[in-house]
Amino acid sequence: MFPRPYGNSMAQPDLFFEWYDRLVGSKDYEKEISCVVSLLKRFGSESVSRVLEVGAGTGNHSLELGRRGFHVVGLDTDPRMLSIAKSKLVASDLPNVQLQCATVQGLQDDGFDLALALFNVINYPDSWGKITDMLDGIGSRIVDDGLFIFDCWNGVAVLRDPPASKQTQI
Repeated sequence: MFPRPYGNSMAQPDLFFEWYDRLVGSKDYEKEISCVVSLLKRFGSESVSRVLEVGAGTGNHSLELGRRGFHVVGLDTDPRMLSIAKSKLVASDLPNVQLQCATVQGLQDDGFDLALALFNVINYPDSWGKITDMLDGIGSRIVDDGLFIFDCWNGVAVLRDPPASKQTQI
């Protein structure tokens, strides 16, 4: 339902999924989750225990959250991405992390203290209706005083006016 940013080319159906972790391997997932935790302390509650990650992909954020003691449900709509995530989960032995192949609207669970949609997941839906459906689904699954943290960027703007240099800041 939510296409990956580079699509699912029939000529190369597994390319993105097989190479995803190598392409983004330089991301500092531990530092990103530290940022999420600091946002929780600043804007939310330190008693957050249940986290919903929408667009879990290969599980890197979900696993880092699990290592920090959060109870995580990671969702993704692509079974190939989740297959990679599940392999990592088995190797990590984190019983507090669950991974499901589903849309947020199809999730049969609620009561989350925090919802995350990191690494531009919010831009994956290809229509306004799908975006609002996703946001409504997230809103209905977090508690009344829960937080929703997401990031996004404008890929078209970057293509039209590429940066002269790269600086990563978390």
